[in-house]
Amino acid sequence: MILRCSHLDNKDIFSKSDPFLRISRVVESEGSVPICKTEVINNNLNPKWKPVTLSSRQFGSKENPLLIECFDFNSSGDHVLIGYKLRSSIADLERLNKERTGTNLFIPSTHHRKEEKMLKGQLFVDQYCEREQFSFIDYVSSGFELNFMVAVDFTASNGNPRYSDSLHYIDVAGQLNSYQRAIMEVGEVIQFYDSDRKFPAWGFGGSTAGAVSHCFNLNGSPRDSEVVGVEGIMEAYATALHNVTLSGPTLFGPVINTAAEMAAKSLASHNGSKYYVLLIITYYFI
Repeated sequence: MILRCSHLDNKDIFSKSDPFLRISRVVESEGSVPICKTEVINNNLNPKWKPVTLSSRQFGSKENPLLIECFDFNSSGDHVLIGYKLRSSIADLERLNKERTGTNLFIPSTHHRKEEKMLKGQLFVDQYCEREQFSFIDYVSSGFELNFMVAVDFTASNGNPRYSDSLHYIDVAGQLNSYQRAIMEVGEVIQFYDSDRKFPAWGFGGSTAGAVSHCFNLNGSPRDSEVVGVEGIMEAYATALHNVTLSGPTLFGPVINTAAEMAAKSLASHNGSKYYVLLIITYYFI
């Protein structure tokens, strides 16, 4: 969905407003819960924002009321309300797009708190489209072949694997560390949907052969990244901890690109009924 506004009120003194939109779902308590926010467009009273995507999980029914607010951005965080549209809905936004019309924004009246003042500024929906979103279960039940991939963080921020406070510490008593638990808990479920049980497994952020690599084969092979089963991932991971020096920085791009290229080649040479899952296990947020 592409949204734009026209003829917004100017809230700045020495320049024009820096508007952005915030879309919230109206809840039963008459409050609102933010579900989406556009980017800020600087110095513009007729902004057109980049496409925004909303899912039914966020807004519920297409008839559920929404609160759409337009603010003038301030770096202090004290944003100034330019105008709002209350009790709009996804169905209303769809209608605006079909009819190619705008709807006026409002602002609370300065004289009567319960009254609203209609503004010259308007909200438009330049583009609206709906796409059905399928779940993981939908793909599996439809006969898609699952392909599981995994990538493990070997940056130094995980701590020295020789010490018990490291996330990579291998307990001689057999207690699994955080990485091993993640591999087991996810892998043991997914592997039964992967027919050949051959999983590409990589590491990133570690030093191999004296150079930092952000995508190296976990099994140490110079060519083949695949291991067999979850037990193969666990074995390759434990071996890599002895052969790879933890380093950095944390870069996900090379692993994601490698996985995407592998998926693209496979889909080009076979039919399209494949579903790829890349599990990135890292110390940081992605």
